[in-house]
Amino acid sequence: MINSCELAIIGAGPAGMSAATLASELGVDVALFDEQATPGGQIYRSLENSSAMRQKILGEEYLYGQSIIANFRQSRAQYFPNTSVWSVNKNQLCILHQEQTFVVNAKRILIAVGAYERPMPFPGWTLPGVMTAGSGQVMLKNDGLLPRGKVVLAGAGPLLLLIAKQYSQAGVKVDAILDCAPISDRFLAPFKIPEALSASHYLSKGLKMHWQLLKAGVAFSHGIKNLQAQGDDNLTGLQYKNIFGQTKMLDCDHLFIHFGLIPNTFFTRLLGCHHYWDKNQLCWRPQMDHWGATSINGVSVCGDGAGIHGALSAEYSGHLVALNIAFSLEIIDQKVRDERALPYSVARKKDQGIRPFLETMFRPPIDLLYEPNDTTIICRCEEVTAGEIRKTIKNGHHGVNQVKSLSRCGMGLCQGRQCDHAVTHIVAQELKKSIEDISFYRTRPPVKPITIEQLANLTVVQND
Repeated sequence: MINSCELAIIGAGPAGMSAATLASELGVDVALFDEQATPGGQIYRSLENSSAMRQKILGEEYLYGQSIIANFRQSRAQYFPNTSVWSVNKNQLCILHQEQTFVVNAKRILIAVGAYERPMPFPGWTLPGVMTAGSGQVMLKNDGLLPRGKVVLAGAGPLLLLIAKQYSQAGVKVDAILDCAPISDRFLAPFKIPEALSASHYLSKGLKMHWQLLKAGVAFSHGIKNLQAQGDDNLTGLQYKNIFGQTKMLDCDHLFIHFGLIPNTFFTRLLGCHHYWDKNQLCWRPQMDHWGATSINGVSVCGDGAGIHGALSAEYSGHLVALNIAFSLEIIDQKVRDERALPYSVARKKDQGIRPFLETMFRPPIDLLYEPNDTTIICRCEEVTAGEIRKTIKNGHHGVNQVKSLSRCGMGLCQGRQCDHAVTHIVAQELKKSIEDISFYRTRPPVKPITIEQLANLTVVQND
């Protein structure tokens, strides 16, 4: 294991790989750490090992990652797969590699850990047979696994269309897509189209997918509310209310849910970076400048961990951050940085033109976060219900971290990834306050699980 490096990158998705490739080309000593066995992140997961049939199912955007991965493989960046970063401060990373813990010193740290799906608690969401659409896609990318039986997709977000298309191409019959985005936002979305024309290929892609799914016999329903997964030991069906307020029931063996993505901010929280509540993306984001630099000197963020903008923008952001880090290390001057950055800045701005349209068209129904019924499990790890959280608040414990301490909500294996946003919204609703006033869970190391033995055997290597 290395002692130190000039730039330590966490995450081998399109942002991390692009940053590592360009930074090492410029002469920066780069080390990239990633949990997966091969590079690609979530979007290009297992691309190097995927079969020709799987690549055909997953499409051209998946295959686009081949060139990014190839360029990264050919770069001088040091690459450490199967490696977890479990703590980080301004100049050091604590990592777990081959069952051994190490401390690596770094002059600069780049966080490129991407995003995860927004958890939306509703009755029955913990039943076997209910999972996120992203999880279904991970199983398809990793092992070619496909669901059998009756398949229903529900929620709000373009990923529902994408995975439904991929399943259909793989021979899976998708019975229905239940769109839970508020109908009122569908009338507002067309006003965002002029700005979206800078990235019109996304619009045409979405229309094409919708048409393909209609031809495949997928039933679409809009304005859906009050999801309730049915079953005792396994999922047997889904109850919901349609746009007219009528209660309906669908038999299903698999329910894939998706309510958009939110940035993974656990490392930036741990570092104490400033964050702000993005009212359009409905999530906490690290505050940073054009170059991805955060409020903590020497710490940068790029990709969807900085805000949800997609794989292409993540790639462009990785290049911009790499140029700025090389400049900060005095490897290149400002003129070179700015000249080389211009095409990436222009391309990123064009690509992000689609975001206001998508954020309006697929806005998740926030009432699901504010108003889960008292019996709904919010914290899956500790099985804490919405009623228990409300009881804690009524007893005078008004901060999310107080609620966490007293109810154990967020103290399980996932450390709050599945309940943080829901608890924040419930506290805000009960206290009649804004999300900005409520804040979020404090993050403590280890961010990823390690054993006591691994911690006791921590290897600290001094700089030469």
